[in-house]
Amino acid sequence: FPFGEVPHGKISWYGRIGGLWQSVSLLARDARRLEAVVITAGTDGLVKAELDFSAAAAGLPVKLAVRDAGGNVVAESSVTAAASVAVELAVTAPKLWGIDQANLYTLTVLLDDDVDVVEERFGFRSVETRDGKILLNGEPIYMRGALDQDYYPDGIYTPPSLEFLEDQAKKAKELGLNTLRCHIKVPDPRYYDLADRFGLLVWTEIPNVANFTSKSAQRMRDTMTGILKRDRNHPS
Repeated sequence: FPFGEVPHGKISWYGRIGGLWQSVSLLARDARRLEAVVITAGTDGLVKAELDFSAAAAGLPVKLAVRDAGGNVVAESSVTAAASVAVELAVTAPKLWGIDQANLYTLTVLLDDDVDVVEERFGFRSVETRDGKILLNGEPIYMRGALDQDYYPDGIYTPPSLEFLEDQAKKAKELGLNTLRCHIKVPDPRYYDLADRFGLLVWTEIPNVANFTSKSAQRMRDTMTGILKRDRNHPS
């Protein structure tokens, strides 16, 4: 493809790079499996889970459980696997996720006892706009943020370690920041993990293109779809 039509973020202005810059793994999975899970959890304690299963899993029993930070089961449900299944679980008096208290929960999806097990971490929270303000859990929030280039002297795109990212998040909080704008780059998944834990909001951006055409627009949209598919369950 013409380079100018491919979402490339920092590659042209910040120095050319190539190759893999995030961890890559090859997983062998049963044909009977959970393909995707989308979690929506608001301040009312209702967990809405949209589950997509493979064709081979159709008809198998599915158990779902929500656990709090201490590992205690606070909600359970059972369904039958199908191409697409919507499930609702209610948690009484949920602890909300926010910038001051980053309360997290885990949804476990168990297919036919042990054929496939998937765990997704999430938080109860709401984000909305009203009267020209951004509201987090119904309360106005002023986003005090920093532009995070997420760019490193040795690894370029690749963070040196999880500890390095944690130290960065800790310093951001100590400076009084509540938001990090990860600049024209899809960050390492660990970036969102620690933002969830530290109570930081992440302003996510799509890598830019040099030439805006119908093809580059489609590639940018595909990139955005991939971001949502991979990262949307993170409360940050």
